[in-house]
Amino acid sequence: MTIATPHHAGQLMWAAASTGDSSRPGRDAAIDVAAGEMTVQGAELPRALGYLRQHLLMTEIEVCDAKERLAYFARIKSLRLDEVFVEDVETWPAAFEALVEAALSDQLSVVLVPSMLHFAVLGPPSNIKQHFEYITRTHVLAATELLSYRPGEAAS
Repeated sequence: MTIATPHHAGQLMWAAASTGDSSRPGRDAAIDVAAGEMTVQGAELPRALGYLRQHLLMTEIEVCDAKERLAYFARIKSLRLDEVFVEDVETWPAAFEALVEAALSDQLSVVLVPSMLHFAVLGPPSNIKQHFEYITRTHVLAATELLSYRPGEAAS
């Protein structure tokens, strides 16, 4: 997986793992929700992208947990989560702009967010959601109703 680490606004430094794709700023490599091709009764699952806004005190572990939560949510909703766009405090709205670009250019049906509050920095979340869905012709789903994605552990 590739993790984008912002150096300062407008520039990103990349720490790429062996399977990472460092060619596209603002994007993490595809998160493999399940090994192999994901299908439902022989048909490919609908594609989804993820977006999360990293807050000022958020640790890398919390970012990874949020990505895992989105991957789990995609799995229970029978979606294939291809990429998660992580918005950094210092570079916003770079990841959101990359998300819009990807949503416009790719064939996908859904964008997943941990909660609608991740759109709040851009304006009122409900307005951003409506505009985003209208422009990109996708649906935005929040994983807020998810109780837990790890056995014996409540989601925060």
